[in-house]
Amino acid sequence: MKDNIFTSSASSFAEFLQKNEKTIKSHQGQSLISYIFPAEEYEIFSRINNLRKRQEVLFYLENPSENRLSLGVNSILTLTEKGEKRFSSLEKKIRETGENYISNRRDYELSIPLFMGGMKFTVEHSDEYWKDFEDSTWFIPELIYIKNNGGYHFVFNCFTSPKIRTELLTSKLEKVLNLFFSDASNDESKELRVLSQTGSEPKDKKKWKTQVNQVLDKIGDNQIEKVVLSRKVELTFTSDISAEPILKSLASNYPECTLFLFHIGRSSFVGASPETLARINGSEIILEVLAGSADRGKDSGEDQDLEKDILKNNKNLTEHKIVVDYIKENLKKLSIDMTVSEPVIKKLQNIQHLKSEIKL
Repeated sequence: MKDNIFTSSASSFAEFLQKNEKTIKSHQGQSLISYIFPAEEYEIFSRINNLRKRQEVLFYLENPSENRLSLGVNSILTLTEKGEKRFSSLEKKIRETGENYISNRRDYELSIPLFMGGMKFTVEHSDEYWKDFEDSTWFIPELIYIKNNGGYHFVFNCFTSPKIRTELLTSKLEKVLNLFFSDASNDESKELRVLSQTGSEPKDKKKWKTQVNQVLDKIGDNQIEKVVLSRKVELTFTSDISAEPILKSLASNYPECTLFLFHIGRSSFVGASPETLARINGSEIILEVLAGSADRGKDSGEDQDLEKDILKNNKNLTEHKIVVDYIKENLKKLSIDMTVSEPVIKKLQNIQHLKSEIKL
């Protein structure tokens, strides 16, 4: 199966390069090649864990309920920005990157990313734990494995110029495919024990309660409207942590969430997000707002009672409105023509949220 993909992809890629030879020669400087070809379904979680150990950068994104998955391996170009102007600076660099762009994307009705990465919400605070992540980091993967519309595809990205021979580029394709298909070790059987833990001692919990009460006092005095609080719990284990069981657990327990893993250097940022910041559908932009929450019930009856309560609970409705109004105010810079849906309930395994959609 693997040998068939190697042979067919190298042959078809060489034909693609030959077909676009004149365009490549007409470009001044480098051309960015993005070549799509069919793939099959492969076990992904042990592969991700294996690639984490070998790669400087890796990006995985999946929504199991929507049957969508993207896995980016290696980087042929990485863009980093710092500070408040990271958005505008990055946009300029991305536009410049795509000036000499050659692809067979028109042959496929697929939504395929070119850049993968992420950026911090705020740049005011940065500590030792996030030192591998810049304020904004985006990269073009050398290889992307895509699951979309029920089908599987690879995307091979590379830079070329009139002086670079076809054989060198096909060799790069085979090399990165070899990396993707390299034998994955199964770390799930390894015993993982906690050596030490900080952040959950009685003194830490007491400090946390004090901070919560201080925030409640400020809300009561109308100094602030809404705060999202968090606390840090640090665990030290007996050996390296495997991403495989973590991702399997998230996929099993939170299939309606977007799973992600962003790996740079020695750090991996892993999680499952219940909301989508923005989705573009043709000329329409859809934003999802989750704010206001309640527990899940022990049975269906209790669950329904909690759902009814959150839909009429003033505290949760106010919290939800604050977030909706904040987003609407910021979106006025882009569009004044927007619609906001009435709040409904989005249920996850361990919690239920108030949810609204904003459409532009």
